[in-house]
Amino acid sequence: MGPYKSVDWKQLLSFVVPALGIWLLAVGVRAMRPPALPEYFKVPEFSMLAAGEDGGAHFTQADLAGKVWIADFIFTRCQGPCPSMSLAMARLQAKLPKEVSFASVSVDPDFDTPQVMSEYARRYAADMSRWIFLTPGKRELYAFMREGLKLPVGENPAEPVGFQIMHSTKFVLIDAKGMVRGYFDVFDDDFYRDIEHAARRLSAAPQVGGAAR
Repeated sequence: MGPYKSVDWKQLLSFVVPALGIWLLAVGVRAMRPPALPEYFKVPEFSMLAAGEDGGAHFTQADLAGKVWIADFIFTRCQGPCPSMSLAMARLQAKLPKEVSFASVSVDPDFDTPQVMSEYARRYAADMSRWIFLTPGKRELYAFMREGLKLPVGENPAEPVGFQIMHSTKFVLIDAKGMVRGYFDVFDDDFYRDIEHAARRLSAAPQVGGAAR
């Protein structure tokens, strides 16, 4: 064996310390980065009538392709949660960037014609270029909500008008690929913080692996 050579600790540390610092910085950045939003499933195909004085035009999921959008489910005669939900949607319309669109779907299609929905939209100062009000057929409504989006809806004719339809108070966030990325209950304490943060992330993020992160 050759003679023992002592370690030059100063030289060694001059390499180790910067490398350790870079590693710790990378770990810290990863720790601070929020996790990717969940990807649940694709919004099912639909064809509904959009609000309008002329009886409404057919509107499909293809009309929202490439857009981040938020959906809720309301009815114009509602005496329960719907006014609060529509006020919340109006607030989101004012606060979120124009790249985010909105869709309010009636759960009372027998009454909520496109003309009725158009008047309801005016009540909440809706920008109809980005906030759409839709009337489905009843059979399509139930399939779309229960089977497509896994949300409850039902009727109880014994209740007074305005309370006969029971439905979810969740807002559904959909990305530009048509994937459901989140459910947010309008009556949760952190509703505005959570849904605004998620919608901004989707509207600003590039498409990675087929969906925005």
